[in-house]
Amino acid sequence: MSRIETRTISVAVTFFADLRRFLPRGADGPQRYALPDGATVSDLLATIGIAPDTDLTAAVDGELADRETRLRDGADVMLLSPMEGGAATTVERHYGRGPGLVDAIRRALAGMGKDPARLAPADLAPIDEFHLRGREATIELAQRAKLAPGLRALDVGCGLGGSVRYLAAEHGCRATGLDLTPEYVDAALELARMVKLDGAVSFRQGSALALPFDAASFDIVWTEHAQMNIADKRTFYAEIARVLRPGGRLVFHDIFQGPAGPPHFPVPWADEPSISHLQTPDEARARLADVGLTVHDWVDETVPSLAWFAATVERLRATGSPPLGLHLLMGSNAKDKFANMRRSLEERRIVVVQATAEKT
Repeated sequence: MSRIETRTISVAVTFFADLRRFLPRGADGPQRYALPDGATVSDLLATIGIAPDTDLTAAVDGELADRETRLRDGADVMLLSPMEGGAATTVERHYGRGPGLVDAIRRALAGMGKDPARLAPADLAPIDEFHLRGREATIELAQRAKLAPGLRALDVGCGLGGSVRYLAAEHGCRATGLDLTPEYVDAALELARMVKLDGAVSFRQGSALALPFDAASFDIVWTEHAQMNIADKRTFYAEIARVLRPGGRLVFHDIFQGPAGPPHFPVPWADEPSISHLQTPDEARARLADVGLTVHDWVDETVPSLAWFAATVERLRATGSPPLGLHLLMGSNAKDKFANMRRSLEERRIVVVQATAEKT
């Protein structure tokens, strides 16, 4: 008699908030489950032991999924409370600018007299450095990171991929970017092709709370202005620690809660408070320590950030918006976001930090 073998698939599952009660005893982080080929989210829940009437939201490879969604081999599945699933979708909507983003960038480059066929990475800096102090801050952070050619680097919350391209072009890193917003990932891939770096970098769409990479995959994890939208800070830092090799370094340039109360809204990362989740610097340091990341360098960059931002706003007032700039990413209320960002910095409602931490 011949034996018929049933093909199986393997999926990685990350549990959030109250759904962590379904983790195997003593386990933490993403868990792998074997399922028959053709299995659905509903089949996965049954395998885990989650009742069909449990109120939850599932996301597969970064996209919200219903119970009948079929799973592929190697899929990354997140199981979240309904509120968390809605928050992820809201964040995507906040940053999303639709499929015309690359075309808008091409038109802006043409308006600046740039030939899209003969671009250098620096030509894209006005738009793909979506953080305070732009390329200047990126260069400073790279100096803190002590980079070397060949290092494996991951940018969490990479946006249009400017830092990823910089790490590859200027430091010879094997650089990967991850972002929650599909339009940003698509644009990052196209911009890399435009500056002929598509063979040196890679991009993935996905969640910072369930990084789609194996443990100890990277020497450097890099993040700039990404964690402000994430409520589950512990999982955010725990995932970074998981994918770092022992002795690897997290380097970040981030905005934290200041002593004078919440920021004025809208700001670049949130139109309203429900998707803004700021932590204080002390809270961040404690969470880093909790997941085995030891801080070696911590510098308050609020004063230079305010000076840069004030100068940028005054320049825009005097000359108007250039064809290529961050206004293309911030929507119709960009002026309000700029004004509130400056005011929140001036009033110490937000503070800015660059830091490094080592996986011990």
